[in-house]
Amino acid sequence: MKRNLNKIRNQSGFTLMELVIVIVILGILSLVAMQSFSKRAERQRSEATLAEMEAIKMAIVGDPDKIQTGVRVDFGYVGDVGALPANLAALMTNPGVGNWNGPYMEADFVEDPADYATDAFGQAYVYNPATLTLYSPGANVTIQIASSTAELFGATVKALITDRDGFTPKTTDVGNIAVYITLQNGTMIGSPGTPNVATNGTATLAGIPIGNHILQGFHSAIGATGETVTYYLSVNPGAGVVLREVVFSSLPE
Repeated sequence: MKRNLNKIRNQSGFTLMELVIVIVILGILSLVAMQSFSKRAERQRSEATLAEMEAIKMAIVGDPDKIQTGVRVDFGYVGDVGALPANLAALMTNPGVGNWNGPYMEADFVEDPADYATDAFGQAYVYNPATLTLYSPGANVTIQIASSTAELFGATVKALITDRDGFTPKTTDVGNIAVYITLQNGTMIGSPGTPNVATNGTATLAGIPIGNHILQGFHSAIGATGETVTYYLSVNPGAGVVLREVVFSSLPE
């Protein structure tokens, strides 16, 4: 009877070797699970960093998907100020420039308003306005803000001068016409007092930054005080040459 009880105990228990094997297997499974969790957490941090980097990019150059009545309305810091921010802090606090309309980003945490400046790995972003890049040390990822400064500041507006009947000005009349643009930051390119229309009836204004601006034409020989016509001008990144008509009520014959 005693031998049978020992046999039962031996059959229901584990040998030392079996316990060691079980412990080793559990350790391996735990290690695999920890590695899997670590990789998943790192992937999530990388994805969160990329999303935040894209948000910073849109804060600088605007969101192309924000459109009203067929016109893009968001050009970010550059569209408002007419220049690149010197640093990321300028997206949140006015650095003392005209027409700043920020903050251009929302802080994730009230307790840490500068959280936007660090990636999900806790490392500070490296923003370089000279190369138009934003780098995350934690994710080891670089995104391009724009392909070149010309994409943001190099548009050319060509204005064709006509009257309501579609006639262009005569050669003797072009010296009475000025076409000029007022940028969102108040800077004026051209001047109502400086005629700039070529003999072919066109005016060319170069170096126009992205954004929504005001295009105007002034004809000093129409009426007693001259005639001013006004248009809204939307310049998208990489626009190149933007063609616009400037139409006066009638041109001198």
